[in-house]
Amino acid sequence: MNYKEIKPKLKKAYPVVYDKNRILVGGFGKNIEYADPTGSVYFVFKLLTGKYTIKQITRKTINQYSQYTEKDVFDLINDLNSERIIEDANISGTNVLSKYELERYHRNINFFSSFIDLKKNKYRIQRKISDTTVGIIGLGGLGSHIVYDLAALGIGHIKAIEFDKLDLTNLNRQILYNYEDVGKSKGHLAKKKNS
Repeated sequence: MNYKEIKPKLKKAYPVVYDKNRILVGGFGKNIEYADPTGSVYFVFKLLTGKYTIKQITRKTINQYSQYTEKDVFDLINDLNSERIIEDANISGTNVLSKYELERYHRNINFFSSFIDLKKNKYRIQRKISDTTVGIIGLGGLGSHIVYDLAALGIGHIKAIEFDKLDLTNLNRQILYNYEDVGKSKGHLAKKKNS
């Protein structure tokens, strides 16, 4: 797709504060300030809804603020893109993830959006995670926490090796198990818990 035909929108993860003569954008431990003495930056930000292409935003801004050139507007949009503040509204996850996955991993996907620019698809990151196979040896104190978190993150295939049975003394640090599991195979219990 032609870059100028992308329909950018502000990412939800970045709060925007419109102040007199400046715009502040925050998020993920970083604040960015845009000087705006003419109101033109505010004008561009209000067009970043996913409804207009970069080309249309540029044209509308130049018509409203004749002192600026196409390059000026394009430079602002490129800066917003390089700061990862905007994303392409045309990119949808429906052809990458199921409806369940879109809802289940919504928080992951929002987090991934902080690392992508206009040309990347945040949903494909979750797809890669879902298609990944991870091996783990041991489902004890550390292994039970790791396998639990990997499953919650959406790792699609977890292969674990564990030959031990659960002992009562394991329960203070091994989160996959409970009292009724004592004496049972940790491997079978983990598989049952994470399926």
